[in-house]
Amino acid sequence: MKKFYYFLLLVLALTVFSCTIPKEIEVRGSISNIKFEAASMDFGKEIMNMIEGSFGDGDSYKMQDCVDIHDIQTYLVYMTAIDRDFEFAAEGGNKLTIDNKPYDLFDNYLLEDAIVYNSADPNREESITLSFSTFKDSLKGFSFCSGDLKAVLYIDSGNPIVESAAVEIKFIELDENGEEINPDSPLSQKIPEAGNIVKRLSGIDSDASSYTGTEAPWKKEPLYGYEINYFAAMLNDKKDYKIKIEVVLPAGTYIPDDLLDGATVDIKAELLVWLPMDMVANEGGAEILFPDIFSGVGSVINSISRFMERLTIIVEMKPVNPFSEGELVMTQKDTPLDIRNKLNEKELLFDIKESDMEIIGNLDIDFKPDFGIVYSEGKELKIPKEFGMASISLNAEISYMIMGDK
Repeated sequence: MKKFYYFLLLVLALTVFSCTIPKEIEVRGSISNIKFEAASMDFGKEIMNMIEGSFGDGDSYKMQDCVDIHDIQTYLVYMTAIDRDFEFAAEGGNKLTIDNKPYDLFDNYLLEDAIVYNSADPNREESITLSFSTFKDSLKGFSFCSGDLKAVLYIDSGNPIVESAAVEIKFIELDENGEEINPDSPLSQKIPEAGNIVKRLSGIDSDASSYTGTEAPWKKEPLYGYEINYFAAMLNDKKDYKIKIEVVLPAGTYIPDDLLDGATVDIKAELLVWLPMDMVANEGGAEILFPDIFSGVGSVINSISRFMERLTIIVEMKPVNPFSEGELVMTQKDTPLDIRNKLNEKELLFDIKESDMEIIGNLDIDFKPDFGIVYSEGKELKIPKEFGMASISLNAEISYMIMGDK
């Protein structure tokens, strides 16, 4: 440490009095084993930032941190799919209206399918957009492991008539402009009779910022919701989708007199997604980007590159380094810079060799690198609930030339 202070004092003195120094002076030395406690960096928040926005805008979903799960960072995503009241009324002896739309009856039985709810109706546009294409950048090349990742649709109503309904949920792929690519998408599931799922809603507090259960809500008791069996595959395709739901009372449904006398029927539906941060690199490899968390490293290196020949920064992680199966990569667009460092179970390593430092020092622009961790095919990334930086160690080789008057 003393060498470092002496060096700084020497540079300051020589700079102040450089007008009287008749010749150039070269300073060489080294800084070794400088270790200090790391500032608090919220990796968990950084991971959450990668997920937020992928399930729609801030008003259409709520992402809750599963705070009591410590092995793998897990989120519970809550979306309100339906929250509507519908007016039933009789029009003459053989007509039923639902929200003023007429349907034929015979002895209280429907003669045709009656659409109780359709999110595709332009007069009731309530569809949810899933922006999974955002994962193409933040989690490039990764697939979520589908073992525990699940999506479940819940439907509830205060009126038993909805138990006779058929429900269809459809996911329609969108292009980059948000336009539907294939409205007849095969990514749809029909629930022939909703009676097996119209039991209740999930019961979670949708306004909370965290979920305190140690397992998914549907594991606490029998599954009252209906599982969307292709949701994991759809998420891993990293495309955008619009959710559309249709609730239909099929022909032959008996309409009780109390509805024909005029009544309001409510329908509520919610979609819950259980999302553990457990991923694997696809064919061709994968990369996780950290656009913000290492942003200060570039400015520090930029300011000292003119008198550093080599710099090694070792970031010790606690309790473990979840990125140990990857390789830390530092690049800068439109420059030849490509710095790669292997990682281990405890550390992140920034090793900037003399040739790399020379490139940085000769850049015509400020050094503002992009940081990422890349993985070869089959390597796993499991984000634990709690992890962070324990300490940062610094080693450097100094070479600084001060030019005086000749």
